[in-house]
Amino acid sequence: MTTENKKKYLTEVLLVIAILAGGFFIRFVDLTGFPPGLYPDEAMNLSDGLKAAEAGTWPMFFENNNGREGLYMDIIGYLLHWFGPQLWIVRFLPALIGALTLPAVYWLGRRLTNRFGALIALALMTFSYWHLNFSRIGFRAILMVGILSWAFAFLIEGFWRLLKKPKNNSGWQLFFILGGLFLGLSLHTYIAVRIVPAVLLVLWFLAFFFFTSQRKNIAFGLLITGIFAFLTASPLLYDFYHHPDHFTGRASNVSVLKSPHVLTDLSKSLGLTFLSFLFYGDQNWRHNYPYLPLLMPFWGIFLLAGFGWGILILLGKIWQKIRHWKTPTNFEKIWPILAWGFLIAWWFCLLAPSFLTNEGLPHALRSIGALPATFLLVGFLLDRWFKSPKIRKIIVVLVIFNSLFNVYAYFFLWGRSPDAFGAFEYRLSAIGAYL
Repeated sequence: MTTENKKKYLTEVLLVIAILAGGFFIRFVDLTGFPPGLYPDEAMNLSDGLKAAEAGTWPMFFENNNGREGLYMDIIGYLLHWFGPQLWIVRFLPALIGALTLPAVYWLGRRLTNRFGALIALALMTFSYWHLNFSRIGFRAILMVGILSWAFAFLIEGFWRLLKKPKNNSGWQLFFILGGLFLGLSLHTYIAVRIVPAVLLVLWFLAFFFFTSQRKNIAFGLLITGIFAFLTASPLLYDFYHHPDHFTGRASNVSVLKSPHVLTDLSKSLGLTFLSFLFYGDQNWRHNYPYLPLLMPFWGIFLLAGFGWGILILLGKIWQKIRHWKTPTNFEKIWPILAWGFLIAWWFCLLAPSFLTNEGLPHALRSIGALPATFLLVGFLLDRWFKSPKIRKIIVVLVIFNSLFNVYAYFFLWGRSPDAFGAFEYRLSAIGAYL
């Protein structure tokens, strides 16, 4: 390693440490003060979990409150059982999950794009209002984001090792095993995760299609992933087999597909979901500061442009491969296309739980599965489209401004608003704490 490369590596390590340290700090500071109070859904999660822990059980599924996968409630229940029913524990678990998600996002960024894109993606997600907010609320959806991020990080690492160094014993099989275990575990978190097989279908299709010389190993990777995903998913799959209504849950009640005007309502929900990344964010005070979109507009423009342009690029590369089927695949040229296609699939498919419903739109909570893909895709596009050092410096300045503003918006604008106190039933929480 040259002296210049050592300096770059050291700078990168220090930046990652600084960003992660900042991310951990803003997720753990004043856990009982922000958000104020305790929302009834949070209270029900801890109540059900504590009852299960005190009974010495580990339910796979809780039927009340429209049905909920059990993993989050089981974990919080045992924490409360061991340490006592204290509010800081209720807030500590999502903060820990949110903080531990960040390294997985950076790892994904380093494999899907370059150093610059990975650092931008990490910084944007670390200091995003969207992720910060749900990292401090006792909703089970944050567990899906964490487990799914690590699952995809393992899988992408496996693909990268397999396709970049096919003749070396690079240990790619281990990463498909770990990816499968985490994928199966993700089924126990939140209903939106059930759309993930569509993302996997796109990922494996692109790998099969472009890297024809490695089809046997790619198929073996699929087999490994499937087997180990089944192992960790099987307890809940067994529950779904005996209780099919647990599988559909509340989704059947709010589906836009049941509307008498399906096309009109679907277009509206899709439009509102896309607009939430530009101008009009979630208006629920528990999910968002209503005056903010999920992304600052200058990031949202790149996101939506990259989504549309990426589909065109991907279709063009597929057509080119069909025309020159026997031409050997160049990893350095095709890997970024596979990465682009994967991020597009992840982002769009995990938005489906939001735009396929017809209430509360746009809905930051139902869109949460797309959260890591959002920032990874922005980082990927900025790295791909802007190579000029001057423009990159401007981007860094915008990222710093974005980070400072989001932290200020959460702790000083949203956190001190009477609407935030009302959204989390602060009055009832205070009465309950007093009693």
